[in-house]
Amino acid sequence: MNEHARSNINSLWGSFLAEALSRLGIRHVVLSPGSRSTPLAWGIAHCAGLEAVPVLDERAAGFFALGLARQHGRPVALVCTSGSAAANYLPALVEAHHSGVPLIVLTADRPPELRRCAAGQAIDQTRMYGVFAKDYFELPLPEASAGCLRQLRQVLMQAVRLSKLPERGPVHINCPLREPLAPELGKVMELDFSPEALLEELVPDNAGAPLPDFGSIPLPPRVRRGLIIAGSVMADCDRDARYSLWTLASRTGWPIICDALGPWRAAEVSDTVCRIGAYDEILKSPSSCEALAPDFVLQIGPLPTSKVLRQWLSSMDTRTLIASAGLESLDPLHRRSRQIVLPPELLHLLPLPSGEDLSYSELWKEAEGTARAKLNAELDSADGLSEEAVARELFRSLPAESRLFVANSMSVRHVERYAELGHSQFRVFFSRGANGIDGTVATAMGMAHGGRGFLLTGDLAMLHDAGAMLLAGELKGALTVVLVDNKGGGIFRRLPVAKLEDAAFERFFVTPQNVDFQALASAYGAEYSLVRSLGLLRGELKRDCTKKLRILHLRMA
Repeated sequence: MNEHARSNINSLWGSFLAEALSRLGIRHVVLSPGSRSTPLAWGIAHCAGLEAVPVLDERAAGFFALGLARQHGRPVALVCTSGSAAANYLPALVEAHHSGVPLIVLTADRPPELRRCAAGQAIDQTRMYGVFAKDYFELPLPEASAGCLRQLRQVLMQAVRLSKLPERGPVHINCPLREPLAPELGKVMELDFSPEALLEELVPDNAGAPLPDFGSIPLPPRVRRGLIIAGSVMADCDRDARYSLWTLASRTGWPIICDALGPWRAAEVSDTVCRIGAYDEILKSPSSCEALAPDFVLQIGPLPTSKVLRQWLSSMDTRTLIASAGLESLDPLHRRSRQIVLPPELLHLLPLPSGEDLSYSELWKEAEGTARAKLNAELDSADGLSEEAVARELFRSLPAESRLFVANSMSVRHVERYAELGHSQFRVFFSRGANGIDGTVATAMGMAHGGRGFLLTGDLAMLHDAGAMLLAGELKGALTVVLVDNKGGGIFRRLPVAKLEDAAFERFFVTPQNVDFQALASAYGAEYSLVRSLGLLRGELKRDCTKKLRILHLRMA
C-alpha cells in the first residue's frame, strides 16, 4: 500500500481497494477525473499492480474499458465521480451485458446525508444500470476498522467472481464517501490491526464454468447431414478455439459455416475440414437451399449477421444444439434448439456422431468455390474503390498478430460477405451485443492498447464517437482507422423507406455530415492520408504509423 495509505480513513479505504483489485487479478483500471472519487483514484494511481488509464469523458472511458476487457479476456475496472458522470457509462454497459464482457464499475457517491437534498452532483445511483448490471453492491461508509475492510474485501471478491461466472458481464459497486477526500500530508493513523494481513488472504479466483453433463444432452445417435455454424465468437485464445473446432469437424466430417467475426476464417487447415465463407451468396439460390439442407445443426455462439442464412435456418426448423459461453438465449429464430454452456476451446469434447452422407461436405465445397469466384469477379471487374473491396483487402493484407475492430452497420456486412478463407492470423473484434455504433472509436482504442490495431468503420460511426480520439494520448501502441466515407448512413439505403424517394429520407435517415476529416485529424494530433486506390491502401496497411492514431480516408464515389 502507498505511503499516504494511512493518512486518513478515506486514503486507507482507497489504497486497500486498489491493492485488493490487483490481488484479485485486475490489471487495468480506467478512471475519469472528479472530486468525490479522489480516494479511489489516488489509491489506484499509486498501486504498482494496476495500470491506470485516465480518460476525460466517462462515455468514452466505458467503451475503452470494454475494448480492453475484450482484448485480455479478464475484468477491467471503471472509476468515476458521482452524479451524471456515472450515467455516461450506461451505453457501454448495455453492450457489455449483451456481449458478455466483464467490467467492475466503481461509482463514487455522496454520503446518505447529502442525498435527495439538492447537494451538488448527487443523483440516485442505486441500481442505476438496472438489468444491464449483473449485480449491484452498496458499500458502507469507510471506517478504519478491520471489520469494515473485511466487508470491502468480501464485496470486491464477490464482484470480480460474478463478473466472470456463470457468464461474463458488468457488476456495479456504489461507493459513498465523506470528506476529507484527499490524503492529508503529515498525518498517520494508528491502527490496531494490519491491513496488509487482510490483503494476504486474497488470491485470484480462476475457476471456470462447470462443464455440462454430456450424458444429459439429447444428442442424436445418428446424423445423416450435420452442419456446424461457427458464429461471432470472441474466444480467449483464437488458436485453441480453432484447434478444438477443427478436431471436432475432422472427426464428424461436418462442414463449417464460418462467420468472419469469429476466428474461423483465419489460417489454412487440412483437407479434412470443410470451411464455408460465402454462405450469404450460396443461400441466395433456392436450389442450393434445398440441396444443402441439414438434418442437425451445431451452432457455436451467436448466429452470423447474414439475413439470408437466418431465413434459411428459420424455414427448416432443424434440430439444433447451441454451444454458448453464457446463459442468455442465442436462438432468435425460436427453433427446436437446446443450449449448453461450453467454451469454444472445449468444442472437441462434444460426443457428436459422424455424418452418414459422405457427399454432403463435397456439395458445400463445390458451392463455396463457385460463389467465391463470382464474388471476387464482381470486385475485380469494378472500377475504382468500393466499400466491398476495402473489406476484402483488409483480410488479405493486415499483418499477422495485429488486431482488427469491425464497426457495425455496413462494415460488418461487407466483411461477412467478402472476407476470404485462409487470411493471416490477426484477431477480429466487434460489438454485436446491442449492434449499435456507440463507442466505436473508444472500443477500438481499448482493443489496440498495447499493440497494433486497425478499425474498419463508416463515416457516421466514426463521427458519432469522434471525441474518443482524445484517448490517443494515453494509447500504448497504435490504431489505424480505415475510414470508408460514403457520406452518411449507407445501411439506411437498404430500408423500404428509401424507395419512397422523399427528400426527408436523405436528411433524417442518411444524415450526411459535411466534415473535413483532415482538419479533424489535425485537431486531435492524428496522422492523416487520403487513399485513392486499393494498391495505396495495401501499402498503407503494411506501413508503421508515425503517430499513435492514423486515419486512412477512403472517399466512395
